[in-house]
Amino acid sequence: MRKGSYIKALDHIFQIIFPRVCPLCGKILTDRIRSENPYICRSCYNEISFPEGPRCRKCSRPVAEMYDEFCPDCSGGGRYFDRGISLMMHDDAARKILYDLKYSNKKDNADMLVYEADKRLSKTITSWGPEAIIPIPLYKKKKFSRNERH
Repeated sequence: MRKGSYIKALDHIFQIIFPRVCPLCGKILTDRIRSENPYICRSCYNEISFPEGPRCRKCSRPVAEMYDEFCPDCSGGGRYFDRGISLMMHDDAARKILYDLKYSNKKDNADMLVYEADKRLSKTITSWGPEAIIPIPLYKKKKFSRNERH
């Protein structure tokens, strides 16, 4: 048995014992192949708001008009990054997926996010030719409180 086949077989067995569940409703994902995103159920996928239309050139928030280059927060400067892009609008659905990944160690949520980011953002990010991709850093207070807990 080749290594790739062996890994696929192990993954299949693992999924039988520990099936993937939807990051929003918690139901077992049964119809993964025909889904928009195989890591979230169809009905919950429709609850996620993805930004569309004109966006701020700096932070990627939606802007009111097509000719607006920057949102009100970025138009005055004061950002510590050159450019950002958001995958989802930060509403209840996105908040649950991200918070469960971040604070409840639900690492399967990362697969859902990576799949969607690749589908929606990979061409845009590649076209920018970034030198580095980094997460948004924590506020100093939050970082300090996390360090105290560990």
